[in-house]
Amino acid sequence: MRSAPLCLSNHELMMYVMHDLPGTVESGELVIRETGPAERALSTSLFSRWSAK
Repeated sequence: MRSAPLCLSNHELMMYVMHDLPGTVESGELVIRETGPAERALSTSLFSRWSAK
């Protein structure tokens, strides 16, 4: 396996590791929507997943 660059996002790291496998990498962020006048989005986690074709 090639050595990975040190500064990669979750999505970029998954793409780097799974580059030779047929499939799709999906990434996103889970948030809680605050109600009220501010209506902020509070981040709870980041995710990346690989799905085979």
